[in-house]
Amino acid sequence: MAPVLGYWDLRGLAQSIRLLMEYIGLDYEEKRYQAGPAPDFDRSDWMNVKYTLGLPFPNLPYYIDGDVKITQTGTILKYIAMKKPELHLLGETDVQKVATDMLYNQLFDFMKAFGGVVYNPDFENLKAGWTESLPAKFQEIENFIGDKQFSAGDKVTYIDFVLYEVLDVQLAFNPGCLDAFPKLKGVHGRIAKLDKIAAYLKSERCIKGRINYPIAKWGTK
Repeated sequence: MAPVLGYWDLRGLAQSIRLLMEYIGLDYEEKRYQAGPAPDFDRSDWMNVKYTLGLPFPNLPYYIDGDVKITQTGTILKYIAMKKPELHLLGETDVQKVATDMLYNQLFDFMKAFGGVVYNPDFENLKAGWTESLPAKFQEIENFIGDKQFSAGDKVTYIDFVLYEVLDVQLAFNPGCLDAFPKLKGVHGRIAKLDKIAAYLKSERCIKGRINYPIAKWGTK
C-alpha cells in the first residue's frame, strides 16, 4: 500500500515533500483537504478527521506509511530521505547532516516570517518592507552555499527541495529577487532541471499556484 501525504489542496508546507518524493521516484498517494467557501474558508474538511487518523500529534502535513504516522514537515522530509540511503539525501558526512539541519531551520524561520506578512490584514503596507529585507536574508544563504553545486555539497540533499520552494515562492512574489544572487539562482535552476523534477513541474499533478491558504492576502490562486 502506497504511503499517503495529507495536506491542504495547495503548495504551502507540503510542496517540498512532494518534490522529494518525486525525485526518489516514490509511489505515493495524496489526500488534499479542501477549504470551505468564502468568506470564512472553514477547515471542517480537515477538522472532521483530524483526531481519527491515529496521528500522535495531529496536524498538516501528515504522512502515513503503514504503521508509521508522522507530522511536522522536517520529520517527514527526513523519513522519506531515509528511504534511499544510497543517495545520502540527509548528507554524506556529519558536517553535511548538520548543515542540512541548520539550513532547514533557517528556511523555516524565513517561511514563518513571510507568512507573517502575507497573512497579515495590513499586507499592503508590509509588502514593501519584506521586499527591502530580502537582499540581506538571501545574502546569508548565498554565503552559506558558497562554491557548492547544491545546499550541502555537490550532491542533492532533501534540503535542496525546501530551498527550491522557498526561492520559487519569492520569485512569484518578486520576479527579479534572485538577479543579484547567482548561487541561489543556480541552485534553483539545477533543481528545476533534474529529470524527475522537471517532469513533475510540467505535470497536471503539480500545483502551479495556490501557494497559501485562501485567507492569505497573496498567493491564493
